[in-house]
Amino acid sequence: MDDLKADFELMVSNTKLYYKRGSPEYRDAQELENLLGKAVGSVMAGEDPSQTLGDREDSDLGEFLEELFGAIMTAADSTEPSRLLNIVFQLLPSRKRYPEYYEHISDPMDLKTVAEKIQKGEYKEIPELEKDLQLIFSNARSFNEPGSQIYKDAGVLSKLAKSRTADCVASLVARQARGSRSSRRQSRQVYSQGIAALQYEDSESESDEDSDLEDMDGSTDPMWKLYSAVRNFT
Repeated sequence: MDDLKADFELMVSNTKLYYKRGSPEYRDAQELENLLGKAVGSVMAGEDPSQTLGDREDSDLGEFLEELFGAIMTAADSTEPSRLLNIVFQLLPSRKRYPEYYEHISDPMDLKTVAEKIQKGEYKEIPELEKDLQLIFSNARSFNEPGSQIYKDAGVLSKLAKSRTADCVASLVARQARGSRSSRRQSRQVYSQGIAALQYEDSESESDEDSDLEDMDGSTDPMWKLYSAVRNFT
């Protein structure tokens, strides 16, 4: 499995190095890279990749989902182009540090969760992705004061998500009507992969680690006994 994955990754890497960015070959390599990540995830989860990944229509849908997500990820402040608007919406606030957020927001959502759903192929229609994006921005405007920077950024991104969703839906329908892949698609970065890999700052992971350590207290492994003795020394 590891050798096969490594060979695919080498093939993709070589193609992206040799062909010019924006060329059909480069775009195909990007699509294969994304497909490979999903296929490996399916196999590791014990699923059938052919059933999970679907067919050409699913591939077309995935491309437009990435385009919509990428529009949100690259949106910048009109007065300060170096400031990306998505940063604060990538990860939910820590439950430990900001419990009041979860008392006020009944249905939390962030870009990491959206990215994970894209990677897993959970969105069957483009409007489903927009619905989650709009939930992120409506939560932000509900929790933050009107006039605050987060409130304003949420409003800008909400309008952008709505307009780009309409564009993506129209383009997908047109492509499916033609029955062929459009030649106008530009090279794109798969943003969902990186955002899905982000880690929460929440201390829940620390408590999970402590729980795992407690579960191993009965281990007969000599190295573990040594570690446990040192760790629990008082």
